[in-house]
Amino acid sequence: MSDTYKEKTLEKKNEQDRFFQVDIKNRFIARLEDAMNGEANVAFAQKCGISEATIRKYRKGETTPNLENLEAIAKVANKPIWWFLSEDTESKEIEVKPPSIPVTFIDKFEIVASAGYGSYIDSESVIDEFPFTDAYLRRHRLSSADLCIIESRGDSMEPTIESGADLLINRKEFSPYKVVHGVHVLNLDGELKVKRLEFDLMRDGYRIISDNSLYEEDFLPRSELERLRIIGEVAMVLGKPSDYTV
Repeated sequence: MSDTYKEKTLEKKNEQDRFFQVDIKNRFIARLEDAMNGEANVAFAQKCGISEATIRKYRKGETTPNLENLEAIAKVANKPIWWFLSEDTESKEIEVKPPSIPVTFIDKFEIVASAGYGSYIDSESVIDEFPFTDAYLRRHRLSSADLCIIESRGDSMEPTIESGADLLINRKEFSPYKVVHGVHVLNLDGELKVKRLEFDLMRDGYRIISDNSLYEEDFLPRSELERLRIIGEVAMVLGKPSDYTV
């Protein structure tokens, strides 16, 4: 037998002895007897995928199991590993508390904004809440006091916004003296719409654009801005997000 083999064997034995002190070894033998419940060594060993000779040595205290064999025995016995090693045989419940993450709930209102030919506001009651982490809101410079969620209907803003998608709206006061652009929820002539706004300097007014090329765009001159009320900017598409960004 080579010196290298002897060293490895001794190292492995020492490692097992460190893992199984005398009291734990005796406790393991007693638990193993309980787990086998009179079953023959051969039958129990086959279930565990361990040799019969190994089980026999465990029961006599001649050797101790490594972690792999202990896991196999515990699985067959339908017991946790600690049951074979601990003085306490009662089930231990460990309370695991999730990390505390500050969350703000944003209200969803029973309002439908049309991404088609327009629809009127029927009601403004809160029907749901969506959680957002405070860290997310800070990162995107959003204030919970200015946010709400409404549903979009229609296909005029596809593929950016699908029909039935929930929209996170950043509400803001609209001033005709400040140019806005991007995807907004707007009230035009009393109808709630989701459209893309672009200010045209040459024509001095807003292009009201549908991302779906099947729909024609509208134009609202500066002289008719009293027809327009901007409810807010679409900060995020929820519910049915596409690969496109607004």
